[in-house]
Parts: sequence; structure tokens; C-alpha cells
Amino acid sequence: MMPLAKMLRNEDENDFISALKELSSLPKEEAISLLEQLAQEADGTFRSRALDGLEKIAPERAEPLALRFLNDPEWFVRIDAVNTLCRLNNRAAAPLIANLLATDPDELVRSWAAFTLGHLGDASVIPVLEMAAEVDTGTDHEGRPIREIALQSIERIRSRLANQDNSATH
Repeated sequence: MMPLAKMLRNEDENDFISALKELSSLPKEEAISLLEQLAQEADGTFRSRALDGLEKIAPERAEPLALRFLNDPEWFVRIDAVNTLCRLNNRAAAPLIANLLATDPDELVRSWAAFTLGHLGDASVIPVLEMAAEVDTGTDHEGRPIREIALQSIERIRSRLANQDNSATH
């Protein structure tokens, strides 16, 4: 059997999945150390894998890595970072994700940012979503306009805020 560090870096996705299962049987700090080393790799696929692994094994360590990866040079690593922060329900990351929506050159990153802001954002991100709804001409991976995603996120935020107001007054 191939060493764990090599399995984590193998091109075969099944080897990576097997490595993740094996990692969960190691002492937590040892598993975290292997994943943090993987996060330093030049290959964005490995950085993305490290984030996925940390989210499963040590979510508290995945969060700061995801925040750092919002500025990663690879678009798919930035998307993975946005999705990780959403799954971890990190509402404090909303302003950083709003910045991605406003400035990222990649339309897939912007589409995921717009979607995620509907889950994590509050009233403070609505202006950025409104701007995207007006001017962003990009689409998501299915061809859906970012404008529509931004409008849906605005609705989701407003609905959540209205429900909070209703529960506070009743």
C-alpha cells in the first residue's frame, strides 16, 4: 500500500478518498499536520483537497484556511473556500465573500459568492448583491445569470431578516 502522504497527492480521486478515510483513523493532530502540509502545495488541486479534508477532520482549522484561500490564485480553490465557509456557516466571512462578488475576475467564483451570500449575508451585503444584479453579465456553471442568483440571495436575506423581526416582536 502506498504511503498516506503520497495517496493524498495521487491524481486518482479514489486514492484521495481512501487517504481521507485513513486520516480519520490517525491521531487528530497527525492528520491535521498532513493536511496542512498538503495545503502548502503549489498544485491548487492539493490545496483544495487539504481544505476538504480539514473541513471533515478539524472544521475549526478549516475555517482560517478557507479564509486564506479566498485569495488563492486558482479559481476552483476560491470556490472551494467559499463553499467551505458556507457549510461551516461562517457569517463573519460574508464581507470577504461580498468582495469576491464585486471584484473576482472569474464568473464561477462570483456566482458561488452571490449564492453563498444568500446563506451567510445580512443587510450589509445587499448593496453588493444589488450592484451584481444590475451589472454582472456572468453566468454560473449551468448558464444561469449571476444577476438572477444575486436577486435570489437578496430575497433570501430579506426573508430571513423579516422572520427575525417577526420572532423578535412576538
